[in-house]
Amino acid sequence: MWYSWPGNVRELENLCERITLTCSGSRVEAACLPAAMLEAGSEARKIEATQEPAPAVHLPAKDALTPLSLDDRLHELEVNLISWALRVTGGNKSHAAQLLKIKRSTLSDRINRCGLSVPQVPEEPQKLHAIA
Repeated sequence: MWYSWPGNVRELENLCERITLTCSGSRVEAACLPAAMLEAGSEARKIEATQEPAPAVHLPAKDALTPLSLDDRLHELEVNLISWALRVTGGNKSHAAQLLKIKRSTLSDRINRCGLSVPQVPEEPQKLHAIA
């Protein structure tokens, strides 16, 4: 599911924290999302079925013996989303930054901080289409 995020990065981080703390199960499902996101209707976008979806977020089961580190989970989510954006844009940082709705310089900083590498030989970028 695509959603045009109306807020800033801090608000998105807060939403991720809230979902991490309140969602039960090992995956974040649509039921975990705020109703406003689900009711966005024409503002919501989807990637065509032939294209790679954004990575799913897997959460440990409630009875897992290992403690849940919010910072570790947020870092894992950030790495997965940045890797996905670079992959679907064929390694084009400008397009990946647009997809993530952040500045290109911010993306470069986060790539370095996360220790990620950008593909040297870009794949054919996938086209993302908005569905009204």
